[in-house]
Amino acid sequence: PVTDAGATLGRVLFYDRSLSLNNTTSCSSCHDQSAGFSDPATLSVGFEGGLTRRHSMGLSNARFYAPGQFFWDQRAATLEDQVLMPLQDGTEMGMTLTQVVQRVEEKDFYGPLFTEAFGNDTVTSDRISRALAQFVRSMVSYQSRYDAGRAMVATPLDPFPNFTPQENQGKLLFTAPPPQGGFGCAACHSGEAQINRPAGPTNNGLDANTFADQGVFETTGNPGDRGRFKVPSLRNIAVTAPYMHDGRFATLQDVLQFYSTGIQNHPNLDPVLRAPNGQPVRFNMSPGQINALVAFFNTLTDDVMLNDPKFSDPFPESLGVTYCGPAVPNTSGFPATISATGSLVAADNALTLHATNLPLNQFSMFVAGPSQEFLPFPGGSQGILCVGGGTIGGFGRIATSLQLSGNSGSISYLLDLEHMPTSVAPYEIAITSGMTWNFQSWFREDGGNSNFSDAVQIQFQ
Repeated sequence: PVTDAGATLGRVLFYDRSLSLNNTTSCSSCHDQSAGFSDPATLSVGFEGGLTRRHSMGLSNARFYAPGQFFWDQRAATLEDQVLMPLQDGTEMGMTLTQVVQRVEEKDFYGPLFTEAFGNDTVTSDRISRALAQFVRSMVSYQSRYDAGRAMVATPLDPFPNFTPQENQGKLLFTAPPPQGGFGCAACHSGEAQINRPAGPTNNGLDANTFADQGVFETTGNPGDRGRFKVPSLRNIAVTAPYMHDGRFATLQDVLQFYSTGIQNHPNLDPVLRAPNGQPVRFNMSPGQINALVAFFNTLTDDVMLNDPKFSDPFPESLGVTYCGPAVPNTSGFPATISATGSLVAADNALTLHATNLPLNQFSMFVAGPSQEFLPFPGGSQGILCVGGGTIGGFGRIATSLQLSGNSGSISYLLDLEHMPTSVAPYEIAITSGMTWNFQSWFREDGGNSNFSDAVQIQFQ
């Protein structure tokens, strides 16, 4: 079951970039709310810049998929299984489940969330999967113009009073089989959720052969599954471009033109896409019919879901402008990064610095100054010092920020803007509105050397 507490925990996990090996990638990196929780890119970018093998499918109404129908090749039996796989994928997030649990345990804010969802603050991979699955199950689209019109009529075939004539034409073409004046799209995209048919995956004739990507065959080993893929939901389809498992079609018009005249004669082509003579069907859609279908697809967009705060990123937006990056990679294998969250208003005294991708369990601190510098390897360091003292004569080491990076390879520190340290008398300064300051992280490396992150410039208000 989906509970508010479980889905809330899942939402935080879904957006947490620290659950990737180098703290750069979250589930939301490939599943964007504004794009129907799909990825506008043809292939998604993983934590080290590698590309995923397939396009990231939208998550709208994923809860209605039958068991065994998750991922394009249906390799995951349940949604709980599915949500853990990207975390462990070598391209996507690069973690082990043990590392994921450790990262979550190190964050103080997770304890109360786990207690609310599960009764105590114990973190396990099973609980993580259950919470993530609950959040994905909560992504139900039911407030589109289609839903409003459907509530006004007895059957989906009836004209919807809130549709234009063109939209109703597109709905008929989508829903009705060819003998009744339509194209029978609903044979595969079935039900009120416009989701995959009960019969399972299909080969829609994208290619005459499937040597590059054999789809469900790679999961089952059944030759009849070569070139067959899961049928995705069409909810929010107008905002989930590009289309198909490999993102080959940029627009809905491209998709419909393919179904009109481009279906290929694959040996496993679905029977509903074969003409009586055994060849791929040619629907030969007119431009008007294509436009009508696109108009209908636009009615499946749920703007409420796409903008609902309960599905949005719960983490604070990063502030300032980063520079002097990427930093020199450290012994973690990655360049360290700095970010700032909180308030730009100096009087609020509420700016927090964060450094990630640090070597594990090493000392780190923040340094600050009013000017930007570029000094390679200062004092034998392996990195580049990017902050300077400017008119005050010297940058400051924020000694009170010194801490161990722990098993997460990260630190955070709430600045005291009223007492910003400097290296010259009077050895501190109060930051006020209108000032611009720069911040960077210094840290020890494995083996005794030191290094720096990139830097961030903050203009205070």
